[in-house]
Amino acid sequence: MASTLTRILLHITFSTKDRADLLTPEIEPNLFAYIGGICHNLDSPLLDINGTATTSTCS
Repeated sequence: MASTLTRILLHITFSTKDRADLLTPEIEPNLFAYIGGICHNLDSPLLDINGTATTSTCS
């Protein structure tokens, strides 16, 4: 019997308003855990997450 498999990968980038330097090393662990929790609740595996002072990227 034939089957169809699909794999869709998303690369999502968030940024702060006006690219303000708001994502400090102190809040990054909480922010990344929060985003990871959202992905987990959506049954979507988080492959990688990282960021800078102005952006957070996950895929």
